[in-house]
Amino acid sequence: GMHPHRASCGLNSMCVRREMAEGPPAARSTSAERQPPCCRCCDFAVVGEWLSTSCEFAHDVRRPLRTVAIYPLLTCQHPSWVEAYQAWAVLQLYIGFVTAAVVAVLGLAANMDPRSLCLGLLKDVGLTYLLTHISWFAVLRKNGCVCVFFAWCQCLFGLMFWASMNFTWAMIRLAYSISVVSDLGALGWIPVCFNIIYAVAVCYMGLCCMRIWIEQSVLYAQHAERLEPAQNAAKPEVVAGDAV
Repeated sequence: GMHPHRASCGLNSMCVRREMAEGPPAARSTSAERQPPCCRCCDFAVVGEWLSTSCEFAHDVRRPLRTVAIYPLLTCQHPSWVEAYQAWAVLQLYIGFVTAAVVAVLGLAANMDPRSLCLGLLKDVGLTYLLTHISWFAVLRKNGCVCVFFAWCQCLFGLMFWASMNFTWAMIRLAYSISVVSDLGALGWIPVCFNIIYAVAVCYMGLCCMRIWIEQSVLYAQHAERLEPAQNAAKPEVVAGDAV
């Protein structure tokens, strides 16, 4: 069998080669002209396409803030909203991990069941990673993709869907953390503070989705303007005498 270190090196080198071939996140983002709106049902290929990005997503997770520094992110002074979304996605992932760990530690301090706390920690970490990977794929690789089981629809409104999902999820997490304050006693407000930070990161993701939607809408409009003269020239001229 292959040595684990060699396998890890091979996986890392494959990720690096893919990144070099595809370029930075802004260059890898799909344009309106290359991926027109479409809807498909019972498309198992999209699941395979999502799974094939696992290595690339893990590579981005291991290198947070590799394209944008934290201050430009907070002040929205970054050059690309696509890169900003990727950076915020990774940041909220780590913040979610830390928040889940803090809740578990405080639960132990409050004499809660260690088994249920451990299961809750694994559930929160796994669900946060899974949802982040799905949203990362839908926004950055499919240019706005809404999936329901094996049916999916890719269009600009998908970006607004993910923006609304981010805002909604931030509010749900914050409301839930406030509702369980009493379970941890005097320490209950500590997770609330962490969830506020988490909600801010997720709201920034929603803002990035909205700005990407605006940029892509402009691209669609410009593309339509370029196509309109060619479409008009291709139309046959109707002469009055030819009309029946």
